Amino acid sequence: DGDGEGGLTSSSAGGSGSPPVSLRKQSLVEDDDDLDYWNEMNFEVDSNFLPDDIFDINPAKLWKDKAKQQAIRVKGRLDKIRKSKEPPMIKLRDKFTYLFGVASIMVMSYVLGAAPEKFVYLYTGLALILMPYRLITYRKLKWHYFMFDFCYFANILVMLVSYCFPDNAFLFKSCFSFSTGPLPIAILAWRNSFVFHSMDKTTSVFIHMLPPLQMYCMRWYMSDYSHLDFCSGSEPESCEAGFLDLTVYPMSLYIIWQTLYYVKTEIISAEKVQRLGYVTSSSWMLGSESSIVGRVTKGIESRQLKVFVFMMVQFLYTFITLLPMLIVWRYRIANEIFVLCFMAISIWNGGNFYIEVFSMRYTQELLKRQGEQDAAS
Repeated sequence: DGDGEGGLTSSSAGGSGSPPVSLRKQSLVEDDDDLDYWNEMNFEVDSNFLPDDIFDINPAKLWKDKAKQQAIRVKGRLDKIRKSKEPPMIKLRDKFTYLFGVASIMVMSYVLGAAPEKFVYLYTGLALILMPYRLITYRKLKWHYFMFDFCYFANILVMLVSYCFPDNAFLFKSCFSFSTGPLPIAILAWRNSFVFHSMDKTTSVFIHMLPPLQMYCMRWYMSDYSHLDFCSGSEPESCEAGFLDLTVYPMSLYIIWQTLYYVKTEIISAEKVQRLGYVTSSSWMLGSESSIVGRVTKGIESRQLKVFVFMMVQFLYTFITLLPMLIVWRYRIANEIFVLCFMAISIWNGGNFYIEVFSMRYTQELLKRQGEQDAAS
């Protein structure tokens, strides 16, 4: 949510709008490579589960024993699932979430191809579903201060320029830069994953991908551009923007957000955050040894100085991610490649999650929930 499984997650300065994976993992049953863990579960394992001749390709006995232990763990886990009553509501919820995620991609693809000028309505509809859901779920987990992160601020700006100020050159160009630069690049930094059965992970991807898709539609598929002051004709190619318009001037809006974020989290609500144990992007990054900011500020005693370093890193990250925006603005193919590249990264991360993580974790989650239900009954 961030969403990744390590990688550059902790180095993202702009904020992903979701807690890093180390926090989300606390609510899940972790993988355990200790064979004794599975022995305590009293699994009945068929000794002939794997034929001996399968190991003839490797004469090393150590490798053979290790492979058998892994097979025993997987076999035992499957046996346990077969013998227990799987929690039906958990599986039903995940199936509906999977349906929602896949259907959303199908509808998005259709709208982008058939009526890109109408994409804003799909964007709005998804936002009205996903944002309240995220607020409710994050508030229960004391993560709702992540919703003060920059990606949510950028989403609000895109809504404003789409519905209220489409003729405002400064806001139009700034939203294009923010949406096409810092937001999708955060998918790489936080390793956001398109995991369709997880509403949390799907929401994180949508938060970072819907704004660039909306601004792409506005940049290239409005019916007429002649009414815009920065366009000399009716075609999108007639709309001019320079380096200052797309990189320097938008940073004024970023500074406004950063100031508001600091006042809210470090002054107005500082005591409340500490007393109630709320988690913010700044508190996590500064307190985590796995984050670049945390390692850099580890030896600094002053809290204010740590926060200053955190904000400077955020500022540099945002500015650097805005540097390619002039090329992306001028060339449609560059805009398309840029957006598709980071969409593909989120899908790749999702595939990696399903293959590397989900197959083990989901089984353990079902067992945990089943145990809770059995204890309650």
